[in-house]
Amino acid sequence: MRGRLAFAAVLIALVAAPVRAAEKTEAPADQGPTEADIRAAYRSKITWINAASRKFLGEKAAAEVQIGVAKLTLVECNAIADHAGDYLCSVLVESSLGDAETETKRVELVLVKEEGAWEVQ
Repeated sequence: MRGRLAFAAVLIALVAAPVRAAEKTEAPADQGPTEADIRAAYRSKITWINAASRKFLGEKAAAEVQIGVAKLTLVECNAIADHAGDYLCSVLVESSLGDAETETKRVELVLVKEEGAWEVQ
């Protein structure tokens, strides 16, 4: 009887250890976007804007207003109280418009998670 109890205890410990480890490595459900998430979402939005410019303005005219992103740095990101899962993030963006020189501006972005990926609204 004692042998069976000891075996059961060891078996439970072996099964429970990976479960506890997995629980510790998972991000909390309410964790906001990382800098890498924001960078990817912002670049995706800019790619969409640039494509729309080419479609409606033509290649030559669109070249003058194409947005180029050199760098994005996260300043802060906070959950929006009235919109569960949405975040208001402040970032520094180094970008250019057409052939103009790169400028750094502070930008406020609203990010939401859609189908497992963060998107800029």
